[in-house]
Amino acid sequence: MGNQVSIEKIREYNNQIKDIVSHLDNSYLNVMNDLKAVEDSITNLKGWDGKEASEMYKVNDDFFHTEVLSGRNYVQKKSSYYRYIWNISIQNSLDNNSIAYLDSIKEQIDILSTISERIDSSEEELAKFIYELETQLGVDLISQSDHVTDFFNQLKENPAWDEMKRVSEEAQIKKQNDEIYQKYRSKSGQADLVDCALDELGNKFLLSTYSTKYALWYKANYPNSGASASDNWCAEFVTYSFHKSGNISKITPYLSVSDGSIEAKNSANNGTGSWHDASDESYQPKRGDIFYKNGHTGIVIASDEDYIYTIEGNTIQDDGTYYVKDGSSNSGGGVVNTRIRDKDYVNIGYYSPDIPLNTSGIEQSLDTSFSSDYLSTKNSIQSNFDILSVQGGHTTKHSMG
Repeated sequence: MGNQVSIEKIREYNNQIKDIVSHLDNSYLNVMNDLKAVEDSITNLKGWDGKEASEMYKVNDDFFHTEVLSGRNYVQKKSSYYRYIWNISIQNSLDNNSIAYLDSIKEQIDILSTISERIDSSEEELAKFIYELETQLGVDLISQSDHVTDFFNQLKENPAWDEMKRVSEEAQIKKQNDEIYQKYRSKSGQADLVDCALDELGNKFLLSTYSTKYALWYKANYPNSGASASDNWCAEFVTYSFHKSGNISKITPYLSVSDGSIEAKNSANNGTGSWHDASDESYQPKRGDIFYKNGHTGIVIASDEDYIYTIEGNTIQDDGTYYVKDGSSNSGGGVVNTRIRDKDYVNIGYYSPDIPLNTSGIEQSLDTSFSSDYLSTKNSIQSNFDILSVQGGHTTKHSMG
């Protein structure tokens, strides 16, 4: 079936499922309404007493006169009739087994409805996945594919596929081993700015296409912004994270760190969010803050009295390497990585947006504890970068953080 069904067919089949669910739901409601009417009638019958029954049926005296000739027989007939009515055995229309059966039917209808919703969600996620792939690969695969299999066959033939696959595999391993990710990635399952940013951990500038998905996304959504595929993309990563978490309306999208900080200050002055200058030593940066440094920006995960813990785009890898093309240029390279920064690293300020954040089950203690090996690795990133620069692995540093 997977080899023959197009994406449009998936949508068609799901619409049929929705029609079936709607029909079953209406039928179930009709049955339950009918049974409710029967139950109400039975309740009324059970409430009658003998006198009310007798009074009720006196209106039928003329009927007995026409049917019974003698007064004696009339009285006997009428009494027998009353007795017949009152001795009817009245039972509930539903017993426990019937109720359980109807409940099970309703459960099956709800399950079918949930399946349909999941198909809708999967279809949406598939569309996003295809869009990101096509955008980053610079091709239109879906219009060239009649079936799902054709699409993936063409995808695997694309020269960038192997690099994207390798980067994805490396990113999954990195998440498993990154202590900041494991400590501060919430488990609530709800969209959250920091969670969405952390889930991008390990994504890189692609050498095969000389682009990042963040720059390409920004260019596609803000075509008049001047964004290009090979941008220095730290700000585009922040903006994308707000979009992915459903909070894009809470900030002004920005390419320039300077412009972004100015817009953040303006928002705070107008009553949206709050701004904190880097010179304010009393401010403790918190989860979800955006930090602004000359030439670089990112998202705060947590902080303590000495450090801020961040997730950043277009930054250095743990071994100090900066993702460069042909080993000769730093333009547009970088990776999404967690960083441990000294408090004095940020020299412009922080913006706290008005957004919901997941904090349940996350350790927010000021006693941020990590293994000694992990701390050593994170604290050595910059020095390793500097060593590689001297050796010729990097030529400049201005384009990344």
